Amino acid sequence: MGDEDQEPPSSQASPTRQGRAEVSTDVVVEKAALLFDAFVTESAEWLESQEDAVEERVVETLIPQECVPWLIGKAGAGVNKVKHLSGAGISFDKPEAAVNQERRCRLAGSLVGVVRALHVLVALVHGLQQEGSEEPARLRLVLASGSVVPGLESTEATAELEASTGAKVTSEQAGEQAHYSSQRITLTAAEPLAVSKAAHAIIRSPQFV
Repeated sequence: MGDEDQEPPSSQASPTRQGRAEVSTDVVVEKAALLFDAFVTESAEWLESQEDAVEERVVETLIPQECVPWLIGKAGAGVNKVKHLSGAGISFDKPEAAVNQERRCRLAGSLVGVVRALHVLVALVHGLQQEGSEEPARLRLVLASGSVVPGLESTEATAELEASTGAKVTSEQAGEQAHYSSQRITLTAAEPLAVSKAAHAIIRSPQFV
């Protein structure tokens, strides 16, 4: 993973969506702070345990390539704000490493910090992409090929996770037609909060230590 704090965004305009106003780094920083504060309140009942605060996690997710410069912001101000708020380390693959118009993002820190950072990133991307559309909030987690995550080990377990969080869970295994060697889990919901609840349930697994 490269150090993206100094990556100059190709443009501060919103990615490839006609008719959208430009999105400045100041707006990204302000939105990140508002989203973070709201999530701390919304998640207090299920993300404030002592165990969550001390458990360390490393998570890889996939971010649409078109959104990464916008998230990073000028001189890294956008992503640095999310790092500061959440306490999680965040880095992105270099642009040339993108696959299928997605770039890997690596997050490391306490379970609380990682879930908070994931939520802000998902909510920022959702806020950008939903304008003029009905696109759901979406998070794509990357796992080692063949991994079995508690809560997703069976159809019944997956259905229970979906019912308890409100997020749709799909798993995409690596294969000859996939162009990658790792497993992907995609979480989708109308709102980012449901996606974050599902992400929390999944990455509590020691699989992500």
